[in-house]
Amino acid sequence: YGPAFTPVTLERQLAAHKRELDALRGLLRTMQETETALLRTREAALSAAQRRGQGAVLLNLLLGLVGTLVAMQLFVRGIVHRVEAVEADARLLARAKPLKGPLGGGDALGRLSEALSETARQLSAQTAQLRASEARLRDVITHAPVVLAATDQDGTFTFNEGVALEALGLKPGELVGQSIFEVYKDYPDILQNNRTALAGNRVTATVTVGEAVFETRYLP
Repeated sequence: YGPAFTPVTLERQLAAHKRELDALRGLLRTMQETETALLRTREAALSAAQRRGQGAVLLNLLLGLVGTLVAMQLFVRGIVHRVEAVEADARLLARAKPLKGPLGGGDALGRLSEALSETARQLSAQTAQLRASEARLRDVITHAPVVLAATDQDGTFTFNEGVALEALGLKPGELVGQSIFEVYKDYPDILQNNRTALAGNRVTATVTVGEAVFETRYLP
């Protein structure tokens, strides 16, 4: 308000202010559009990042699953290999052959493998002792003036050895498969002694076969 205030000057000022406001509105509109575009860009980038993140998570999960499956397969394959090794040693032990073990390790399979190896060592020692005893017995049978014979429950010879078989006109093993009741059918005393032994009793007797006299022992 003042001396220079007139309706014309007011109109001019209002028009100038309107132009300034219109320019400001345009600037604000441009800023809003720019911010909206930036927001869309950020949202698109965020969505892409989320998709990449989800893809990375899925990839990590997939790799972890694959790694777990591979580890499980290797673990199971290792167990199967150890089981097969123990089974192979058991078969070798059954055939009295040297074992490949023990596997080692503190698990049940390792302890089983060690037990098999220990059993194999004990059987080997016992086998050596049996062979030594068999060799000594073979020396006795071969050189001592005796006859050793065995029959099954039916009276069929399963074994006959001894240097004194010559006194009976026989060879070692000649009677195997024959019935004692047929071979000694003319010697009732011998047959009776054998029947007594087959019934589960011990018998000691003197038996004469031809010109040979034997002190005999019948053991069930």
